[in-house]
Amino acid sequence: MKYSIIIPVGPGRKVEVLECLKNQRFNKKEYEIIIIEGTNVPENRNKGFAKSRGDWVIYLDDDAYIKEDYLLQVDAFIKQHPDIAVFGGPQLTPDSDGGFAKASGKVLGCSIVCPGIYKRYITCEETLKANSSYLTGANLIINREVLKEISFDEQQYPADDVLFVNKAMDRHFIVGYSPNVCIWHKRRPDALGLFKQIYGYGKSGAELSSGRDKSLIGRILFAVPALFVLYLLLFAVTIWIDWLFSIWIIPILFYFILGLSLSAKRLTFRFLPIMFIIHVAYGCGVLGVWFKQLFRRIKKQCLPA
Repeated sequence: MKYSIIIPVGPGRKVEVLECLKNQRFNKKEYEIIIIEGTNVPENRNKGFAKSRGDWVIYLDDDAYIKEDYLLQVDAFIKQHPDIAVFGGPQLTPDSDGGFAKASGKVLGCSIVCPGIYKRYITCEETLKANSSYLTGANLIINREVLKEISFDEQQYPADDVLFVNKAMDRHFIVGYSPNVCIWHKRRPDALGLFKQIYGYGKSGAELSSGRDKSLIGRILFAVPALFVLYLLLFAVTIWIDWLFSIWIIPILFYFILGLSLSAKRLTFRFLPIMFIIHVAYGCGVLGVWFKQLFRRIKKQCLPA
């Protein structure tokens, strides 16, 4: 068997992608569908692989949509690049999403707002030098031999996919990206859902020490949302100091001007508030981990030897 399609799903959730998989223009004998239900997503992924028989394992989210030629595109990419080990493609926002969800898709796909992850949400050029900034577990194809060496970290979620891709790169497996291996993935329908999602990204990013990017620019970009949240917390203090307030307010004015200009460019008034939610949520996630690590160090130093 060539392909094992594994779909991790939460308890009681509907597997919406199943109908799309049944309509694939691909030999039904060449692929199997494995649905693993549970609350731990990376554990579900590992359990799915243990039950699989395919030479290639395809991980899809349960609420994704794919076209009838999805497997044909996967197959064509593998034939074109026989040395490929791990690859995926974009997860675009479906037209059926509501206004808030569509707008959040535009924000997530903006390189200025989300420089570390925007490539996941737009169509980019094909490459055999992809990394975790391109790929997600919602649309991830992995050679069976790779999964024999690397498993998903069941203690690391939602960045278990990021960690997996990083490990594959560390072991010199070829990681690629194809714009044709595309899925449509629902976005969070409201502000609270989006905040929780991005907060989790910030928390996981801090736990992974900002991923693979060890450059000065990479570290600065990673820290900016956390510094932005600290800036906002200190903003209230400056109100009582006139000269400091007149200086302190300048960055937030630039921020809102940038947000308004991007809102006009992308023709959605929701762009600015969603941009604000994403930056604050990510920053809070990072700060939460940083403060926890700081308290642990202080506690360790205070304990008697």
